[in-house]
Order: sequence, then structure tokens, then C-alpha cells
Amino acid sequence: MKNLSDLRQTFSLILAKAVLEVFPSTLLVGGSSAKFGFYYDFVFLFAFKKEFFSLIEEAMRKILKEKQPFKKLEMVPANAADFLRFKKQPLRAYEVEKSQKSLVFLTQIGEFVDYSFALPLPHEGFPPVFKLLDFKERQEDEVVTRIFATGFFLKDELKAFLKQDVSFDPVDHKQLGEDLKLFAPLEDPGYWAFLPKGEAVREVLVKYWKEASVKQNFQFVTTPRKLSDDPSKEILETHLGLFKEGRFAEITYVNDEEAGFEGMLNPKGYFYDQEHIFCSEEDLLKETISSLQFILKIFKITGFEYSMVLCPHGVGRLGSSPLWKKRVQLFKKALETSSLSYVIDVEEPVFGGPRVEIRVKDDVGKPWACSFVKLECVLLQDLKLTNALLVRSTFGRFERFMALLLEHTKEASSFYQALERIKML
Repeated sequence: MKNLSDLRQTFSLILAKAVLEVFPSTLLVGGSSAKFGFYYDFVFLFAFKKEFFSLIEEAMRKILKEKQPFKKLEMVPANAADFLRFKKQPLRAYEVEKSQKSLVFLTQIGEFVDYSFALPLPHEGFPPVFKLLDFKERQEDEVVTRIFATGFFLKDELKAFLKQDVSFDPVDHKQLGEDLKLFAPLEDPGYWAFLPKGEAVREVLVKYWKEASVKQNFQFVTTPRKLSDDPSKEILETHLGLFKEGRFAEITYVNDEEAGFEGMLNPKGYFYDQEHIFCSEEDLLKETISSLQFILKIFKITGFEYSMVLCPHGVGRLGSSPLWKKRVQLFKKALETSSLSYVIDVEEPVFGGPRVEIRVKDDVGKPWACSFVKLECVLLQDLKLTNALLVRSTFGRFERFMALLLEHTKEASSFYQALERIKML
């Protein structure tokens, strides 16, 4: 293991294991590496105190000293969820159940098991160079306690870090949003209300979306939503039942009872935009290039650091069909013709057609999918349509975009300056 991010990801699992050894009734929520080090979220059945850090650090040192082997378990989601429930970790089981992957990875260290992705395993002699820094609580369905920590390969690196005035307490969009009177949580956990100032901000984003869409000759529609596991697919199917050519755009409100953690980044109710472009096969490359360049504008003007991610891994029918492969190659040509840097995520499962996502990291360093462009394959063949079909979302979830913008700008004046730049577009 040579990558510092991988090292810190592993430290986050060791932190979780140590907490369970000290406080066995604790529920795991999840953790990751971060720009300051690493963190893990817990639900404790008591009031957590910083005085507990010494006990947890001692347990972590003991785990490292014992050099317990790491095992990577590959399982279907249903079996993995059952295993985590057996380990009395219902919240982690719930996360596994939401996965759309055919196989998921669990990491096992002795009796400890957690839901993690394909994590590089540490070599023997793994250096115990870490330090717990602080903790912070937030109200979700339960009180969630996040423990912040850092870790390095060398002790000298840790000493140098601790001498710096480094902020390891990330900006919390929930607190900043409430301080600015933009939004407020409702009594039903996971749902948020836009207050008058927040609604004004949302209207700035909607106005930009509408005016830009009009310039691209979109027509606006409104269609009803049912409770659906895939609102994007539901919108597309509704539009395909009404239209077979043209350019159509819609903003809709979605209820997702499986969401709810992490505030406005993943709320249970959210506003979502989606656009559909019917075009000829000959025009599809041009439309793809245009859409990729269009969805990037909002991220460039607001100064976000983002990554473009091509997701080619098809799941279900037609996921490896000639049409699907052809669309993946078209995406690559569009990205390379536009001189856009991108990475390929072969793990992320996608349905209906390959897509390119724009991912933005929150202030902790966790990436979130925002805008996307998708080239539909499955429904085209099901309905025997001769036109090509491009699906895109300019913002994705408006709530998520606002939360990320708050954490990116970090304070009121920079946040409103970013909104002014959007208005100028």
C-alpha cells in the first residue's frame, strides 16, 4: 500500500473496529478517508465524550499490534445485508440493500465486518501512525457522532501535521444553511423545507436552467410522479409515452424514502431536473458534445473542483449489447474530441444506457454525483424507436447542488457571489 488515501480508508475501518471493541452496542453508519485524514460516523447509545479518545486509540494500537488479517468478502447484496444484521449492524445492512451492484465487498478483520468497496489490503508491519482529533454530532433519524482523525505512513509526517493550524472540522452545509435562513429540517427526519431566502436561491438556479433550455429549443412539460425506485427512468418512460421526437425538459419533485442521511446532500424529498433529446444517429455525437459542454458551465462558473466519470458498466438486459458498446465508444469520442479529462468507473452499475457523471466532493472529501448525460439503449430497443435518445440532468438534485455550493464557498459572501456569477450566465 503506497497511496495515502488507501491507508486512511483502512484506518477508518480500524477506528470502527476499535469503537465496537470498547463500546459493543454502538451502531456503525460509515466512514472514509478525507483531505485531513479520515473519519467514521457512529450512533452511540449514550452521550459521547472526548475523554473516550484514549480508550479508542489504545484499542486501535492493540488491533495494529496483533496484525489481524484483513479479508475481502465478495457477496451478493442480500447475503451481505443478512450477514451485517447478524453482526447487529442494521444501518450498514440498509446501505448494502440500496446497492444496485450484482456483487458487493465486505471487509473482515477478525470478528469485525463492515461494508466497504474493493479496498487494498495493508501489508504486514502496517505502521500505527494516527491520531484522533475531535468529534461532532448531528441530528438525523438518530444523533450521529462523527469522529475526526488523521493518519500517515511516517511518524514525522504526523508530527508535522499536528504542528500546523489545519482545519479538520469541515464546513457543515446544514448549519450554514440554517444560519443563513436558507432551509430548515422538518419534524419528519430526512425532509427539508426551503425558507424564503432559500427559495429565492433555488429560483436563481431554476431561472438559469429555464433560460438556458429555451436557448437550446427545449419545451417544458410537467408529469406526475409515482413512488419509484428510479425516478429518472419513470420520467423517461412517461415522456416516451407522449413523445417520439423533439426536446423536452422537466423539473419534478421526488420522494425517496430510502434516503435521509447527510442532510441536503441526500434528502428524502428533492427537486430534480431531466432533459430528453430525440435526434438522428448522425447528430448524436454533436448533441453529446454539446450536452457535455453545457452541463460543465455551471460547475466552471461556480469554481467547483469536479471530475468527469464515464460509467460504462451495464446491468441487466442489453448491458453488453452491440448498441451499448457503440454508445460507450461514442462517449469516449465525444470526451476526447472536446479535450475533456475523464476517468472510467467500471464498478458503478448503470441501467438503460452508459452515462457520464459530474462528481463533486463535499468538504469532507466524499464524492457526490450531480449532473449527468446518458445515452439510452434499453427503452429505445423495447419501443423499436429509430431515433437516438440522449438523457441529461443539468443540476441533478437541486438540494444537493446547493449543499455542495455552501460547503465549497464556506461562508455567506462567497456563496452569494457564486449565485451572482450564475445570474450573469
